[in-house]
Amino acid sequence: MKLLISFWILMIFCAQTTWAQKKQFDKYTRELYQELKLDEKNVDYTMFEKGIIGYYNIHSKAGKFDVPYGEYPDPEYDKELAVLGKKIPLKENLILINFDLDRNDKRMLVIDMKNKEVKYHTQTTHGMGSQVNGEALNFSNIQDSGQTSLGFMLTLNEYDGVFGNSTRVYGIDGQLNDKVFLRDIVIHPANVPSSTLGCYGYAHELGDEFIDFIKEGSIILSYFSKNNSLKKSKYLNKRKAARAKNKQDLAKCEIRLKMGNKEVAENSPEWKESLKYLVVDKNLIKSNGTNDVPNDSCSLSFHVNQNHYYVCDSGLYKNKGGSITSLNGNQWNHIVSQLVNDRDSLCLAN
Repeated sequence: MKLLISFWILMIFCAQTTWAQKKQFDKYTRELYQELKLDEKNVDYTMFEKGIIGYYNIHSKAGKFDVPYGEYPDPEYDKELAVLGKKIPLKENLILINFDLDRNDKRMLVIDMKNKEVKYHTQTTHGMGSQVNGEALNFSNIQDSGQTSLGFMLTLNEYDGVFGNSTRVYGIDGQLNDKVFLRDIVIHPANVPSSTLGCYGYAHELGDEFIDFIKEGSIILSYFSKNNSLKKSKYLNKRKAARAKNKQDLAKCEIRLKMGNKEVAENSPEWKESLKYLVVDKNLIKSNGTNDVPNDSCSLSFHVNQNHYYVCDSGLYKNKGGSITSLNGNQWNHIVSQLVNDRDSLCLAN
């Protein structure tokens, strides 16, 4: 009986943890969409969300995507691929292509996920076999179909192609696109808007810088909502994506403590002893009611990722991205308690 109760307690805990991670993931996705001002660019939120889900699920498999040596019958391809090594690297770039939009619209969005920046928002082509009255409606993974493929893919090596500077593409989404490399589906310069044999053409004026940025491991989502094709995708499990992002955030979390001009490394012999000095008398120190940058002496501070916390003569402060907030003793001690007892929660909150 005790074993059964323990099992159900564990199941409830796991369910609550999963729910909390998904809630945090939804918050992150919505805030990133707003931070990138994608509503002003008329970027479909559903496509964006699916792209973010796929991005984290794919990054959770970093180091597991083999470079496709021997898959193409021309040995020259293998020589070009050698620049990648044994495994396809993964860049912190996400390319979203929305084929719900008209060919004259800016259907390709390239996001620098590391710096949270839209690098390109531009037109792109679709395959002539995909179009009906000029609109992209039919998609497939079939050789010689002239149709564009959907799903998640990775960029491979840069090469000088017939149309100019290009990058090969590798499909990682099963039957949706696992033949795009063999079909010679690439990203190349084109007279947009126009049609291709299934390739994703970009405007000539973007220049070589475009390929240089997206080559060798950018993640692509080729998106179309008017059929059910993307239900076959291997990378759209939000629960797994939330867990992957949570794990990635914790791995990247950096905490630093400073006492005066001396920096104390996390988990060093002095670390635990130094943390004691961060606890303040909650009754003595209250918010000073201002959000100005402190101009007095700050004897102690700690830093979680890009957020900074200070103990100064005039009060307690949090600096988040240049925005200064004055804290009271209770608020401060709660944060310090997290620092001491629940590092993961503090990291995820910052």
